[in-house]
Amino acid sequence: MSLALLGLLALPCSAAPGALDFERLAAAAGASGFAAPQASGVLVPASLRVPLTRTLLTAREAETERVDLSGLLDRHLSQSSSFNDRVGRHRVALTLDQTEPDGAWLTVTPPGAQTRMVLIEAGMNGRWSAGGRNYKVGLDINIFRARLNNVIVIRDADSDEVLWSKRISELMSTSYFAGEEVRIGGRSYRIFLAHMPDESHRPAIPSKVLGICLIYDEVFEGRHVRYRTFRVLLDPLRRPEGVTMSLMDGERALLKAAPDGSSLEISR
Repeated sequence: MSLALLGLLALPCSAAPGALDFERLAAAAGASGFAAPQASGVLVPASLRVPLTRTLLTAREAETERVDLSGLLDRHLSQSSSFNDRVGRHRVALTLDQTEPDGAWLTVTPPGAQTRMVLIEAGMNGRWSAGGRNYKVGLDINIFRARLNNVIVIRDADSDEVLWSKRISELMSTSYFAGEEVRIGGRSYRIFLAHMPDESHRPAIPSKVLGICLIYDEVFEGRHVRYRTFRVLLDPLRRPEGVTMSLMDGERALLKAAPDGSSLEISR
């Protein structure tokens, strides 16, 4: 992937659709990603997660689905991947932002510390410290394997010990399933709400800007083909007119968020 969260009024209000082309990312397309952010330090067991409530409205609003966003913010950060070392459990995920249709960031949340975000690209090289230990991340590329099978590797920056590694495609899959399922026009999407990255820091850290991302798993003859992404910033969705997005096969949906950002209505 060269899976991010990446003046709101100065940005376009239209959604940013695209295929999540990780081959372009791994080939150093140089994109930014749907960003990710700061989360708590505890991995929440599935049995304790608060389900997002979705209510299908009736009568004149029969084509509107309401999504409760209160439990969705940065949820994927704690439900994707992780590794343990002497410092504790570090959570690892892939997040997307609004700047490119296929941009993606590796997001690492050390125990009790702020999330770090590193752009996934051929020359990715991020470093950070946590709990008295130094870390670094890079991309292990091999010309004899498919680009999506290239491996992201986190190491001890001093000893070069490998602490975590995963193929790009595997990390995207685990991050995708951490999203909340929502059905639009008979199709199933996963919805994410996340902080966008503040790139003034290296590695990037979560900013105060929030983004919505809908991801569709395109399947052919029972096999995964690619992920299609549709992204928009939360602020434009709070306006009375909302934002009309073009989704799969050009299907259009109107998205409106509550003024406080606690819920989202998707109308067709």
